[in-house]
Amino acid sequence: MPKAQNLDFFAGEARRKALPRGKACATCRCKCDGERPCKQCRRSADTYDCQDPTQTKASNVKPVQGVTQSQHRPQLYLDVSLDQERGGHFGGPGHGSRLVEAWPIKEESSTPTAQSLTLSPSPSSNSSNIRLEQLPPEFLDTLINAVSHNLPHIGFFLDISPFLLPLPFHSHDRPLPILLSALCMWGCRFTQSQSAPHPIYNESAFLLYTLHNIPSSLSPDNNHPQRVLHGIQTHILLSLYFLAQGRSVEGIFHSNAAVDFALDAELHLIQSLPLPERKFNHEAVVERIDAFWTVVLVNNYSVAAFGAPSAIEFLNMPIDTPWPVDVDLVGVCSGREITGAIAGATVSKFLTGLIVDGFSPLALQAKASILLECVISLAAQNGVEDERGENISLDSLEVLLDQFMLSLPLAGSGPALKADPGDDAKESRLLVTQTLTNVAIIRLHAPRINTHPESRTKYMTAAMSVIHIMTTTDLARHAGDPILGVLWATVGQVFVTELGSMDSSIGGGDAAGRYLTEQYQDLTYCLETTLTAMRSCSSDNPFIEQLCVRLEEAYASTLLQN
Repeated sequence: MPKAQNLDFFAGEARRKALPRGKACATCRCKCDGERPCKQCRRSADTYDCQDPTQTKASNVKPVQGVTQSQHRPQLYLDVSLDQERGGHFGGPGHGSRLVEAWPIKEESSTPTAQSLTLSPSPSSNSSNIRLEQLPPEFLDTLINAVSHNLPHIGFFLDISPFLLPLPFHSHDRPLPILLSALCMWGCRFTQSQSAPHPIYNESAFLLYTLHNIPSSLSPDNNHPQRVLHGIQTHILLSLYFLAQGRSVEGIFHSNAAVDFALDAELHLIQSLPLPERKFNHEAVVERIDAFWTVVLVNNYSVAAFGAPSAIEFLNMPIDTPWPVDVDLVGVCSGREITGAIAGATVSKFLTGLIVDGFSPLALQAKASILLECVISLAAQNGVEDERGENISLDSLEVLLDQFMLSLPLAGSGPALKADPGDDAKESRLLVTQTLTNVAIIRLHAPRINTHPESRTKYMTAAMSVIHIMTTTDLARHAGDPILGVLWATVGQVFVTELGSMDSSIGGGDAAGRYLTEQYQDLTYCLETTLTAMRSCSSDNPFIEQLCVRLEEAYASTLLQN
């Protein structure tokens, strides 16, 4: 990722516009209204930082001290207004480039993590106009019910039932308001084809409310018992939302924020925590385990979709959290089974070929995403070194990918799915897992297809496998994951490249000409199948629509050449 494409660069111009000197407040990031404290600061619960310019010199001592302290956490201005055209940044190559090769990550990116950033809403935001406590119960039930059928697609790892409990709005038994708002935002997306948007409680309003209230809701001053987990869940929902929109800056920001919260909470060290600190019941432990691996997924999605540097160093960071178990087994598993039969070094052991546990749908999906991230890092850095200085080579990744692919159940016919044929969540996760793994194989072998026949065979076999998955799966039910559009675009580019390389012998009367004609027809069918799948998901996913248009343009170019 070019150095210029970091969060500070994109935020710079907006920051200058949001801070006219004179009556500007560094906390609010907009002009104060002259009240003490100013209205914007009262909303954000950061009154001690207000820089009201009408205060006397003596009364300004405390605000100045607050600003001095806040300089250790520089603020990032992100424009969250939805009333202006926002072109999504596509982290891949431009026209004529090959998507199947890893998108470049230049040198050491200066993209900051969420630990050093605070999100501030746009001055044009009217997010405070909605009051979640006045949300009509019937409308809330409709939104939550719509979300409940799509939980794997939006990275939701919590129990959905507390969102429907008739409890006081500010009760600690209820989820954080920003999490409820983010979930309602997704609910609006899932119901937009069924009914007209609500005049007040609509997707844009929920998004703005969530972004506006993140700083105060996730402040350490908030004593909600689930603040950290609910904060992680909120950032995951926002990251995947912006991924679907093709908005890389916001997507990467919230992905990094989720990683930052998870690491601060030591969710990556659940297995190695001292026993006295494990004061959780089985369901709570499973929830924390699922939270960490969902964060891993979202991090790797940002790497694959936008070419962002990974916020998790899988080889240089101790990850002792066990693989997630199947949610259906939580009630019958012992504590040892819940926290993992093999202690410590979960990812390191997996990357060295030790695949003896972690076969739940979420565990397999997390493993596939880690393999794809390793392939991208390998291409970007010419090899990945672990903490012992050992190099993760192309050959070792190839063996690991082959081994992992053999361990996966077939989509739609695996043993886990036969035992519970009505479980759409498992089928959806398996679809994404199979596609992630095949795309990892494609990107691993892409640089060698012209020099190594075996690499070319695996490259084409992986692409054809994705086509088989598309044609044998009910995509309307299972293809809601935002990452699928990125993966399908990579597969589609395989067929565009192959079609573009075919010579003028097509259509000849000899045997070779007939063979090439059949091959051309097969490749065309595969490409059109990919485009059909992408179009079917592009109506509510602007990023897939962008990728689909780009792929269609590349296809049209090959038709002109032939």
